[in-house]
Amino acid sequence: MNLFRFESRKSQALGFVAKSVLAILLSCSSLVSFSQEAPLGALSGRVRDADYGGSVLNAKVMILENQKSVKANVDGRYFIDALPEGIYTLVVTASFYKTSRIESVKIGSGESKKLDVPLFNDSSEVFELEAFSVKATVLEESDIGLISKRQKASAISDSMGGELWAPWSRQCS
Repeated sequence: MNLFRFESRKSQALGFVAKSVLAILLSCSSLVSFSQEAPLGALSGRVRDADYGGSVLNAKVMILENQKSVKANVDGRYFIDALPEGIYTLVVTASFYKTSRIESVKIGSGESKKLDVPLFNDSSEVFELEAFSVKATVLEESDIGLISKRQKASAISDSMGGELWAPWSRQCS
């Protein structure tokens, strides 16, 4: 009974070549499938105040279908990339503005679409205050108090730490 199986060198070499060819074919087929994918699209634009035309910074721009969202920068600009071809709904929100919803935004394969979004002021979040007054006293030991005392003084002096100091009046403790 033969417990060990011996193969010739020739059959081992053929097995190695067959495995190598199979590995190369599999890797090439995966590259071909990647290259056949449709290029992704992008959506960019600017979020503006509808009344004044200024930029709305930190507005949240979200695509409902895939929950992808970004924040607009200080110029109100936003950019959403890696969007597959399709029709999307865009929702834009910002503090003190009404939510804007734009439906049926079509993005084609490899298309980079620009869409500016106007936002309208939401006066429901704004409230009026009645007239009020603020009373305060300046602490004499504070920097502001010392500067104020120095400005009002009739003699030339320097204020340090709440004590008047002049070269001719040295006091030792």
